[in-house]
Amino acid sequence: MRPVLLPQKSVGITFPSFDQFKRIVESAAGKFSELYLLGGEPTLHPHLAEIAEFGLERMSSVMLVTNGLRLADSVFCRRLVLPRFDISMHRRAVDNRGQNLVDKLSDRIGTFSRSQQAWENVEKYWQGRVCVQVNLLRPLVEAGHVMDVFKWARGKGYEPVIEMVKASNNFERGNDLDLTPEEVRGVYQAMRDYDDKYYPAKTPSVVVPPVYGHPCTLMETSLHITIDGRIILCVGNETISYGSIFEDGIERALSSPLRLAVQDYRNWIVGPVPRLFAF
Repeated sequence: MRPVLLPQKSVGITFPSFDQFKRIVESAAGKFSELYLLGGEPTLHPHLAEIAEFGLERMSSVMLVTNGLRLADSVFCRRLVLPRFDISMHRRAVDNRGQNLVDKLSDRIGTFSRSQQAWENVEKYWQGRVCVQVNLLRPLVEAGHVMDVFKWARGKGYEPVIEMVKASNNFERGNDLDLTPEEVRGVYQAMRDYDDKYYPAKTPSVVVPPVYGHPCTLMETSLHITIDGRIILCVGNETISYGSIFEDGIERALSSPLRLAVQDYRNWIVGPVPRLFAF
């Protein structure tokens, strides 16, 4: 089965206690094999190293999903280096041509330099699997940075994870940073063409956003848990809840009629399947 996910909230800053985290992991152990630590920004959690160690004692792997900026500190980075502690880290540009744009998009001077140093540390020290989160934002696509990052990831043997920004109050569909569906299709086609030429064994037969090469099945195979203990369908949809991990327990969520319906959607959603991104 796929991971339990624990979103952390870094604006505030509010975090679940280490004891709460241990209760969640203990209840999930034996039912899930992977644990994902999400954000906000999980590297801001004061007990991240202990959380990783505890999770690895009870899960086959733990995945840290991060902007990576704190890993520019080599001491902090090395503290997190553990076998089976995987990482999925943002990269928006691979060389100095992207410095001004990356700093502008993050609204903070120095972001690009910190990201570069963080990636140097990961390349030097990290022991677990490494994934590269590639941001589909219009300025990054138009400047060629998205394809540069994708090619760099392939060359390093890292797995590219394509990230499309979720619609929200702060990011409406169709804004100046957003891509149209056809533009997204063009990016995926360029990635597939590159794989066809240089990495044919990795060329996907069907490309379905938001992930490149395989569909996202987290709603069917995982539980997502927020900082207040709510068990939700997905980090992209907090409106529907299976209950509370602390009040209702994980067993109730796993046997929820709603979750069973989500897992069995192929038998109750009927009609033609759109193949807009099949090549």
